[in-house]
Amino acid sequence: MNNTVDLQARAPESHAYEDADILSLIFDINAEVPSIKDALTFTRIYSQVCRAWRGAALDSTFIWGKLIDLDVLDKGADEWRSEVVKRSGDSPLWIKATAP
Repeated sequence: MNNTVDLQARAPESHAYEDADILSLIFDINAEVPSIKDALTFTRIYSQVCRAWRGAALDSTFIWGKLIDLDVLDKGADEWRSEVVKRSGDSPLWIKATAP
């Protein structure tokens, strides 16, 4: 006898959108906290947790626009830098850098 319940099948369609909105809000808060020096790294990790989290992260272009940290991006590959800018889409860019 199988007692498992398919919660995904029972959940209303709007529930998935609410979850994505909550995830986007959490990712946005992470991107704005100045004391989190690795916000870009954390966001990249969040985007790799599962398909739902990846979708929420990639659909939230405004979050990627807040993650333009030159101190971090200058240490990485050119492809990653380009990818972050691409993911920001048409969102305003919040550029962070430390003076030498």
